[in-house]
Amino acid sequence: MLNYKITERAGEGAHGYVFKGVDLKTRKVVALKKITVNPDSGIPKNTVREICALRALKNKHVSKVLQKLR
Repeated sequence: MLNYKITERAGEGAHGYVFKGVDLKTRKVVALKKITVNPDSGIPKNTVREICALRALKNKHVSKVLQKLR
């Protein structure tokens, strides 16, 4: 998260929170998604599917996954 500056909270979904931010290296506006994880059960399967789908899709109307952080 050190590469990004959060500018505002954009919303909340089933998997966590979405923030609007800026990539400090490129100065591009980005969406940052913080996924809520239960330590006992790990990352939910539907969240993993969403990440895989976003990484596979290439379309101007779909957000591009730039980086996964743990």
